[in-house]
Amino acid sequence: MAVDATGLGEGVASHLTKALGRLMVEPIKFTAPMKSKLGYEMMGAVNAGRLKMYMRDGSEEWAEFWRQVGSSRARYRLNETMDF
Repeated sequence: MAVDATGLGEGVASHLTKALGRLMVEPIKFTAPMKSKLGYEMMGAVNAGRLKMYMRDGSEEWAEFWRQVGSSRARYRLNETMDF
């Protein structure tokens, strides 16, 4: 399981790692290069048709997902990293 180990998540990630072990928990620090890599990987999945969303079901989760997607923006830096 991947766990956010950035900022406040560091304590939670540490606790889970101690409780469950490194074979079960992968703490991830979301640095700018890591976020950029994940952003490019997600764009690749979208462009290759590997990322699919469920049809409209009227749920609050569906509406919130599309609200967040609709307000997302990417910025590209000179060193070809992405910020979003």
